[in-house]
Amino acid sequence: MLYIGTAASGDKPTIHSIPSTDSNVLESPNVIHRQRVAPAELEEILRSHPHIEDAAVVGIPDERSGEIPKAFVVPKEKKISEEEVKKFVAEKVSDYKHLKGGVEFISSIPKSPSGKILRRLLKERR
Repeated sequence: MLYIGTAASGDKPTIHSIPSTDSNVLESPNVIHRQRVAPAELEEILRSHPHIEDAAVVGIPDERSGEIPKAFVVPKEKKISEEEVKKFVAEKVSDYKHLKGGVEFISSIPKSPSGKILRRLLKERR
């Protein structure tokens, strides 16, 4: 039996693992309204806001939808509100990508030495 992220090749029954390309997509059981949401897409939009220094998006559990996006935002000097951030994103994306999980303002986004966002630490903050 083959699973997503694996492939078989050759005459012998050998399975070679291939890394999944969808590891940074929120979907079933991390489903957001049965649609796929790439956190990187929302993060790019958030970082384009003139008063946001950095941002990260994680999926948080939702009884109805499975998982909904929540943003962690590092603001620049000027104070911005949660509603302003939600509206900014809502104007640029489909309804199922709206930040229905909320916006949390933090002082810095946890990252690995290579610069990758440590989403596990953000999910623990919920």
